[in-house]
Amino acid sequence: MLFSRKGIGFLFKTLIFLVITSILFGVWKEPSFQHLFRRQIKVTNQLAGHVDGGSTELQSAEHPDEGENEVQEDNIQTISKCAFNSLDVNQPRPNISSFQATKCHPIIPTEEECLHAEYQYGVTKKTSPMFSTCRPFNNYQTIADLCRFKKENDRYRVICDVKPCNGGTIRIGFFQRETGFIKFSTADNYKAKSKLEKAIWSIYNVHKSKVNFCLLACFSDPNFIKQAVVFPPRLLKRKVGPKPPDHDNKININILLLDSISRQHFYRKLPATVEAIREIKVTKESKIYDFEFFQSIAPRTFPNVRALFSGKVDIDANDEELDYHLENLTGYFRNLGYQNILQEDSCWFDVWGSLVTNNKHMENVSQNWKSIREKIDQLPIDSLGVSHLSCEAFQQYGKTNQFNNPPKVCYNGYLLPSYYLNLTFEYFREIESSPFRSTSKPVFMYTHLNTAHESTGKRVAQMDYLLAGYVRKMNALENTWTIILSDHGPKTTKYAQQHLAGRLEIGHAAMFMIVPRKVQDFLGVERLKALEINQKILSSHLDLHHALKTLYSKSAGGLLRLLPNNRFCGHVPMYSFMNCLCNGGTKIRTQSEPFHWIAEYVIGYLNELMTRSLLSAGTKNGYQNCERLIGSRFNKIREKEVLKDYRYFVMDVLVHKYRGEEIFEIVVRIRKISFTIEIVKWRRVSIYQHFSKCCDHAVDIQLCVCRKESLGAQNPGRDVSRQLSIASFGVTTESAFLDSKCLLLMKREKSNVFRTYEITNMCYDRIYHTNFTIDDKLNIRSTVSVPISTVVRPWFIHYITTISLDEENVNPQETIAFKIENL
Repeated sequence: MLFSRKGIGFLFKTLIFLVITSILFGVWKEPSFQHLFRRQIKVTNQLAGHVDGGSTELQSAEHPDEGENEVQEDNIQTISKCAFNSLDVNQPRPNISSFQATKCHPIIPTEEECLHAEYQYGVTKKTSPMFSTCRPFNNYQTIADLCRFKKENDRYRVICDVKPCNGGTIRIGFFQRETGFIKFSTADNYKAKSKLEKAIWSIYNVHKSKVNFCLLACFSDPNFIKQAVVFPPRLLKRKVGPKPPDHDNKININILLLDSISRQHFYRKLPATVEAIREIKVTKESKIYDFEFFQSIAPRTFPNVRALFSGKVDIDANDEELDYHLENLTGYFRNLGYQNILQEDSCWFDVWGSLVTNNKHMENVSQNWKSIREKIDQLPIDSLGVSHLSCEAFQQYGKTNQFNNPPKVCYNGYLLPSYYLNLTFEYFREIESSPFRSTSKPVFMYTHLNTAHESTGKRVAQMDYLLAGYVRKMNALENTWTIILSDHGPKTTKYAQQHLAGRLEIGHAAMFMIVPRKVQDFLGVERLKALEINQKILSSHLDLHHALKTLYSKSAGGLLRLLPNNRFCGHVPMYSFMNCLCNGGTKIRTQSEPFHWIAEYVIGYLNELMTRSLLSAGTKNGYQNCERLIGSRFNKIREKEVLKDYRYFVMDVLVHKYRGEEIFEIVVRIRKISFTIEIVKWRRVSIYQHFSKCCDHAVDIQLCVCRKESLGAQNPGRDVSRQLSIASFGVTTESAFLDSKCLLLMKREKSNVFRTYEITNMCYDRIYHTNFTIDDKLNIRSTVSVPISTVVRPWFIHYITTISLDEENVNPQETIAFKIENL
């Protein structure tokens, strides 16, 4: 026996004692819903790593931590009430009195919304430094720095160590201006340290292009090394004239834009960076500004960055027809004697392009390098920094961009953002400490990083420690005004797609400023006061543009002058999709039934776009891979009053797909008197690029829902069958033949709400020319003006109209006349 009778009795008494103690002291409790929810919210360090943000040199991850996928105990975040995002640690919750002088008040999220956000984003109180390191790219890669530039006695020299190459040959690759690609020289191979150092120095000196790096590649069996050697800053000399030098009267300007991160997400995912900014604010080494009401103009990069550089906003315009006009702002600073540097972690030959290609969607973009090069040459930009390194980094992963994947972008053991942030600091440190600073031009630099541009909302945490170190370094500079901002919040994450709070967050951009003492002296008391007060007034990228453009003017503009404290949503230009971040700026509609007829119209409108595209391309006998859309549900209904004569509504319309739903966001405009309806703008919210494998060439991929399994297999009756068998927004489609077994009229109706009409031709040998009318004596609201003429070709389905029903027009009668054209 394992236990005696006395032993068992003792254990039983002990157990009873523990149970009673637990009950008395509240230890043993039934787990609540919140407790169960908290237990699920765990942040896993999926990718381990560390880069010392406080160091000037990049730190290599020679010994990456093992067990990088394990959940660390101190990374489990328990959730209570929503924390208020503020640099003031003494103000953890919003102090409404601080906003009473302004009209724009914050939207305070509910605790449930915060729970959803933190569950999906995996928020932690602190991020691990190991998050910022990189493992070798594969089993054959060795992480090593073969060469680097070192500054000694105010001069740079190249130092190399060829030992990691194990006697293998080293090749040098550098950017080819003629082709736009990086090419490794096959003629010159290096093994000797001195020859390699001399060759790199020659490239740095001779090839004075707009590119700030070269590559080294070492191939030795069985390992390989690939390294980017970043060149030292090149300071341009200012023109010396008869007038006294005014260099000391100019400040350096550093703008860092973090793509796709809201103010809330900045506080949520970058705790080390927030702590670094708080430290500066507490010590008062520099003035720190946190613009709490920084409004995005649109839920896309282009309109926001365009407003920043050009000062122009064309509401709801087609981005493909516009230009960033980078020359507006950069030309202004060049005329003031500045050296302009623009760098980004996008690749010019990616299908989505880059800043220098206006981020336009282009096919065969690599063939357009000549025109792109000519444009770059014409821009008032002196250097592109390490921009072209991104192409090389992405190609390791078989990609040309970092949108959504890979989960971490590294190059030779370093996170890609570290190259950009380090080069930025080196430039500004050089301009402030170099013995040649009095004869050098001041620097204007713009850096654009896309780390947060992905669908989990978590990848940006990888650069937290890098960014924290960057903030501390920039604060140590005396004459550089640093502006850290975003274009808009996360828009492709599940939280942004599925939750209204996430959708509203897209419009709440972040902006922080670090203003050291010399910059404070330059700006003066009035402009500093304006920055202080404007933190709590609604502003946008347009106001930052006007501030920069009037930096040297007697009359300040934008954020450098007091903005009206009654600013509200209508005072800041916004695209139709954009939700105003002020409380009350967007009215939420909870009753969905009155909008059912609008949802039906939306589905019909989108389907007609697809049908017309196919017909224009000469498609015969119905639909191909892309299926006609069938409504599943609609929600997130918001009202925006933009013009007195109209009511604007923004809503999500979800459509069926195989095993799931796809989300569209729609803006509709209804005239108040006549009730005429118009779709102003629409966009696909859910990620759709994976449909590119089966999308029809004639159909806009944003409209397409398809299955690659059915690729190329045309089934004319498929969409008619789906239409009749799948309920649209819960309403079944009824049908009746109008002519033999060919012309089929389809109707959906919800009593006292709506009726939708669609028509199809199920015969190959004819075309129908139809004319639809309806009894208008009852003043019926129709989404399309009647009468409606339609040409119905074989197996295509056409949306005719949706009418709104009420108690006064219970059963309006329609008439459909038709003529047959034989094929």
